[in-house]
Amino acid sequence: MISLEILQTVFLVLLFIAGASSIRLLILLKQANCWQPVKAFGFEIYNWGFHGSIAHFWKQRAQVDPIIRKKIYFHLVFGPFCFMMTVLMLLLSAFKAPTP
Repeated sequence: MISLEILQTVFLVLLFIAGASSIRLLILLKQANCWQPVKAFGFEIYNWGFHGSIAHFWKQRAQVDPIIRKKIYFHLVFGPFCFMMTVLMLLLSAFKAPTP
């Protein structure tokens, strides 16, 4: 049996890795000149720009350097996978938690 402490530790580690992967994706999209921040209320909001930036990358992926393109593909899969595993660990720890 896996203890609750191990599940919570894995949850936090996966959450940190997923966040680091999304920051790395942001950096790679900026390197590929595909980053398009969202403007809301007159301000550029950088953490809302992934949808438009990924769409822009997808249209211009042939012009992006192949090494950067492969790294972007990796983080497009790895980041959401880590977030899904984080949700799974959260659910498993919720069912494993002691009830009063």
